[in-house]
Amino acid sequence: MCSVWSQQNEKPFLTQITLIPLTGDLDAARSDDSLFNAILEQAFKALSSEIQMDGHDAYVTIPDYWAHHDFTEVDANMGSDDSWEYILWQKEQRLGKKALDYLTYAENIQGNMKHVVHLPTLLMSDIKLSISEFGAEPIWLGTESMAFTGPTKRTYGVISEAGNGYDLFVIKGNDLYAGSARQVKGEWKVSKSFGFKSDLEEILTVYEKAPRKNLSPVYTLDRLSEKKQSHWTNNKLQHIKPFDKVSDENADDLDKMPYHLLSIQSIMVDDKFSRSNMNLFSTAGLIEKIEAPQVEEKTIQKEDKVRKKKKESRKKKKIKKSKTIDLHNVVVLLTTIIILLSFAMSIYLKKSETQTVPKRDVIVQKIIPQKEKVKSINEQTQIFPQPLMDIMHNSISIMKSMQYVFEKFPFKDVTFLSASERDLQLEIVNGEELGVDLLPLGSMINYNVEGIECCDGFKHFYDFLLPETSEMLSTEIDSTESLQASFSNLNLHVEKLDSIDKGKFKQTPYILKANSEEKMKAAFSVLLKQNHNIALRKAVVKTKPESGESQSVFYISVFERKGD
Repeated sequence: MCSVWSQQNEKPFLTQITLIPLTGDLDAARSDDSLFNAILEQAFKALSSEIQMDGHDAYVTIPDYWAHHDFTEVDANMGSDDSWEYILWQKEQRLGKKALDYLTYAENIQGNMKHVVHLPTLLMSDIKLSISEFGAEPIWLGTESMAFTGPTKRTYGVISEAGNGYDLFVIKGNDLYAGSARQVKGEWKVSKSFGFKSDLEEILTVYEKAPRKNLSPVYTLDRLSEKKQSHWTNNKLQHIKPFDKVSDENADDLDKMPYHLLSIQSIMVDDKFSRSNMNLFSTAGLIEKIEAPQVEEKTIQKEDKVRKKKKESRKKKKIKKSKTIDLHNVVVLLTTIIILLSFAMSIYLKKSETQTVPKRDVIVQKIIPQKEKVKSINEQTQIFPQPLMDIMHNSISIMKSMQYVFEKFPFKDVTFLSASERDLQLEIVNGEELGVDLLPLGSMINYNVEGIECCDGFKHFYDFLLPETSEMLSTEIDSTESLQASFSNLNLHVEKLDSIDKGKFKQTPYILKANSEEKMKAAFSVLLKQNHNIALRKAVVKTKPESGESQSVFYISVFERKGD
């Protein structure tokens, strides 16, 4: 969706608006750089035939779930250099080897709280290059929520529909508060989000004797039903007004546009709102609100020779078009969102409000000397082939993460857990965010919260990329007989499948089923004591929150060296 406007009498005047159908799914193509670039190129080519882009400034918003978000609290005594060093260290812990492929940005949102954004380098370069090649000047790039979460002298809220509830953002001066809210029997149920104290419950408290204390106004990015509008009668609910002035030939086009996207674009030109100071087109750095960047991250742009040649050839072919329209301060707004999803809350990485900042010597201790690491891997390779080592290390990651979940989270609240390879999915029902540190579970690649009728009103869904492990593997080999003996007294359903006899190691798959929490934890305890050649390949745990009834399935492989 693209709109073009100019300033007339200090008011934005919409001159053109259009919606370009894409030739592919940008969301699915993000992992394929060549496909993503091809879809963008075709879209901009079609756009340039309808709208004169040459010489215009381009402001771009992307879905929030395209970026990795984190909200990190730093120590009050840490300077900007130390804060930035800690943010980059945390980035390495969350993203692992992929950290080099991401640029990192940060800004203050509350006191010592930093909003940190990690965005793929190639994603930004593809968008920026596509805009430049068709004559426009890339000015600002941000996620949808960043279009209205900048510092302001006002106080207001912005809501977006999310299931039976809302994603709520509150901007109070230089501070940002956010979370998921749902009204139950006239009272607000709030899921405190981002892992820091958001104070939304206090902000949403209705003051009947002092109505001026109520949060107002509240703007909605979606068209709400009469019932949902009634939830905000005390907060002066307002729908976003699409552009103050519209040319006659474009007035009818507004009714054909998705209201959610139209709201985001209208906010961009409304001086009642302020964009975030973070510009994802700029050099990465620690950016304080209303202040210049303090520290720059030295980033090496990773472009291969093919991409460089492609860029150079396109620049040579590019011919500036003569302007046919003379508009004052013309700006092009390009919104590259494809699917209308619940936006800002969907993938935010969580940080416990009780987490303390590690000291520098702790960080140093986490670094494994390279020579020792290489030596240990070489020794293990002589015993196990690399594919088998990968399976064993994935098994260790799965079991450590599941152990952490069982130790830290109330079992009845974990209604669904699925783990395989390096993927862990959690579904948790309760009214609040998890009050524990999520860092040991790796990088959060997706998050959703949905209003439900039970369990304090909220269901939270998390998807983690489990951290890689280089833990030394046990050289001891357990047999299928020892595994069967370990489970013989646990009253489990144990199914042994046909063995796979290939390579130097024979693989015997097992499926274990447990129908209660006690049996599941007993079986898991046995697995923790086995040697690494008994690998947990996949685990699925389901629990009914009302009764606590549990069903669990473990998929296990026993690897035995032939001849033993």
